[in-house]
Amino acid sequence: MGSGDRSTLVRICDPAGRLRGTGFVADDRGTVVTSHEAVDGLARLVLYGTGDRSRSVGAEAITALPELDLALVRTGGIDVLGVEPLPIVQRDRIEPGTYVRIAAHGWREARVPGAVPVTYGAAGRSHRVGAALEPALGTDGSDALRLRGAAIGGPVLDPQTGAVRAVLGTALRAAHAAAGFAHRLADLIEAMDRLSTRTDGGAGGRAPADGAERTGPLRDASWWAAHLLAETLLRVPDARPYLGVARLLTGRIVRRAGALGTYGEFSPWFWRRLRLPEADRIDLLRRLVPADGTSRGDGGRDGDDDARDGGGNGEERFLDVVARRLVARPRTVQPLLCLWFTDERPLSAEDGAATRPTVAAAAQALLYARRDLAVDDLTDALVATVHPRADELLATLAEDEPAVLCRAVDRWARDDVRRARRVAAASYGLVTAPHATRDTDREPLRRSALSLLARPGDVDLHGAALVLLVRDPHTRNRCLPQALRVFVRGDPYLSAAALAVALPTHPEPVIGAFRDRLTRPGDGAGEALRSLAGIDAPALALHAAGLVRAYADNHPDGGAHVAAYLDRRLEHGPAARALLLPLVTGLLRDRPASAPGRGALARVLAVPGAPASGAVRAELLEVLLEFEQGAHRDPVVLDALLCAAAHGSDRRAPVRTRALVHRTGMLLVRTPEGAACFDRRLVELARDVPGFAELVTGWLADAPQEWAAVIGPGARRTVEAVSTAMPMPMQAAGRGHGSLRPA
Repeated sequence: MGSGDRSTLVRICDPAGRLRGTGFVADDRGTVVTSHEAVDGLARLVLYGTGDRSRSVGAEAITALPELDLALVRTGGIDVLGVEPLPIVQRDRIEPGTYVRIAAHGWREARVPGAVPVTYGAAGRSHRVGAALEPALGTDGSDALRLRGAAIGGPVLDPQTGAVRAVLGTALRAAHAAAGFAHRLADLIEAMDRLSTRTDGGAGGRAPADGAERTGPLRDASWWAAHLLAETLLRVPDARPYLGVARLLTGRIVRRAGALGTYGEFSPWFWRRLRLPEADRIDLLRRLVPADGTSRGDGGRDGDDDARDGGGNGEERFLDVVARRLVARPRTVQPLLCLWFTDERPLSAEDGAATRPTVAAAAQALLYARRDLAVDDLTDALVATVHPRADELLATLAEDEPAVLCRAVDRWARDDVRRARRVAAASYGLVTAPHATRDTDREPLRRSALSLLARPGDVDLHGAALVLLVRDPHTRNRCLPQALRVFVRGDPYLSAAALAVALPTHPEPVIGAFRDRLTRPGDGAGEALRSLAGIDAPALALHAAGLVRAYADNHPDGGAHVAAYLDRRLEHGPAARALLLPLVTGLLRDRPASAPGRGALARVLAVPGAPASGAVRAELLEVLLEFEQGAHRDPVVLDALLCAAAHGSDRRAPVRTRALVHRTGMLLVRTPEGAACFDRRLVELARDVPGFAELVTGWLADAPQEWAAVIGPGARRTVEAVSTAMPMPMQAAGRGHGSLRPA
C-alpha cells in the first residue's frame, strides 16, 4: 500500500519538537505503547494526537521496559489525544511469508520472511529481546526504518483484523544487518514475571518479609505490563487463539498464590469476562481453583468491579465463578465439571487441617449441592463420565433422589443407539430399587426392566431386568419362572438374595431353584447358602437346613460355605437351636465332614458372637469337642479352635477362654506332633494377638502344675518374654469415616 491515514498513531517528540518516533494507544485509559528507543534519555516528552491535541508528560508518566525494547506512556485519558485504541494480538508465532501493515512513510504492506534473535542496547547494557520479525519493504519504506526514523515505535498490524502484532524498532540488532525489526507481540507474561520478582524482593515472587509494598518504577512497570495484557485479552472478540497465553497465566497464578503481586490483575472477574466458549472457560477455572483461599495481592483492577462487571467483590473465589456459571448454564456446565474428576490437585486449606480437598472433590460437591438446577441432565452427564467419582455420585443420588434415578434408568433402558446406556440402566436399576418405595417410582423401573428383557441382543442384561421384575409384586408371577431358570444357570446379576424376596410368596419353586443351583459347579454356592440363612419362616427354614445338609454331603470341600451359613443362622438366637443341633450332629456323626470342614465349624462355633447366640454356640462347640476327643481327633481342627479362642479373647470371659485353650491343648498333646503344634501356635498367638500373652502368663502363674502338662518349657519361656517385652496396648479412639455423600 502507498500513503495512507496515520490518524490512529501518536507522534512522539522531544521538548524542542524533534520527532523521536511514533506510538499507538493500547487501552481505554489512553496508554501509549512505543519503542523504548523513542523515549530513551528524555526526561520529558510531547505527544501529538489528532487535530491540534497534544500532551506534555514528564518522566513519572513513562514506564520503561528496556528488556523488551518497549515503553508505556500514561496520557491521562483516552480523550486527551483523541486517538482510538488498537487491539493487540497475542500469538506464539507468525508464519513465514505472512503479510503485515506498517506505518513507514504512510501505511505499507510488508512480507515477513521469518523471525530472528535480536538484542537491544540501552544505558550501557545489552538486553536479549528474543525473536523479532524482519519486515521486507521497498526503498521508501526502508528509509523510514533507518535509525531515528519516523517509524520507530509504530505498530505492525494484521491486515485482516487491524490488531497490533508487533512494535517497530530500529535499534534492535541481529547477526546480519537490516533496516529494522519488530519486537513481537510483546511477551508480556515473561516481562511481568521478571518485573514482579524484582518488585516483590526477588524471593521467588514472595512479598517482602516486613509486609511493606514495593513502590517506584519497577512496580509501576509491572502493573502496566499486567494491565496491558489484561486489556488486550479482554478486548479481542474471540480469545480462543490466545488460550496458550491464558493457560500460561493460570499456571503462574497458582504457583504464586500466596502473593500474587502483579498477577492480582487477573483475579476471578477477569476470567468471567474473557470471550471464550464455556468449555474453555471452565477448563481455565479448573486450573485456577487451587489458588482460591489465599491473598490476591492488590485485589485486581483499579476502580469499581461492580460498575465494570455487573457484580462481584474482592473476596470472590475462582470456585465462586464456577458456581455462578453452573447456575446460569447448568446443562452446559454439568458435563464440563464432570471432567474435573481426574484432577486430584489439593486445594488450599488452613494450617493444621487434617485433610485437604481436591479439585475433583470440589467439583463433585458442587454438582451435588446444586443438583436441583437440572437434576435429570446431571444424571446423564454423570453416566457419560467413566470415573469412580461419577459412579459414587450416582449411587448417592439413587439413595437421596430415587425418583430421579428411576426416571434416568427408564431413559437409558430405551436408548436404541448407545448400549452403554442400557448397561447403566441394568446396573443402576439394581442400585436404585431398594430406595424406590413408592409405586410411582417403581413404575419407571418396571418399564425399564421390560424394555431390557425385550431385547434379544442384550441377553447379558436380562438377569438384572429379572431381578427388578421379581422384586416388583406386580410382575413377580409372570417373570419368576424365567428368573428361576436364569438363576440356576448362574447369571451374575440374578443372585440368591434377589430370589429370596420371592420365598414368602413362592416357596416351593424358589427352594427347588436353590437346590438345583447348589448341585451345579461354580462359586455361587456360598452366596446361596448365606441367603438361605436369612429365612425366618419356620417351615422354609427347615427346608433350607435340608438343602445345607444335602450340599455338605455332596461337597466335602464346601465346609467353609456351610460354616458361613451356621454363623449367620446362629445370630437368630435360641430359636435356631432346633434346626442347627440336628444339622451339626449329622455333619459330625452320621457322615463326618472333612478335617478342613470341621476346622471351619470350629472357627465359627468358638466365636463369642452376639449374646443371643452365645448359649447355642457353646452347646454346638461341645458337640464338636466330643467328636474330636474320640477317634476322629485331627490337629487341623484343634489348631483352628486354638486360633479362634485366642482371637476372640477380648470379647469372651477370661475363664471361658482359659477353658478352651486348656482343653484344646490337652487334646493336642496326646501326640508329639500335636504337642509341637500347640507350642508353636501358642507362641505365634502370644506375639500377634494383643493381650493374649498376658492372659497366658497369668494362667501359668496361677496354676503352674496344671499347665506344665500342656505347655512345654521352651514355649513357656518365650510367652513370658513376649509378655514382659510388649505392654498391654491401649484401645485407640475410633476413627470415623465421613459419608460418601459430598459435603
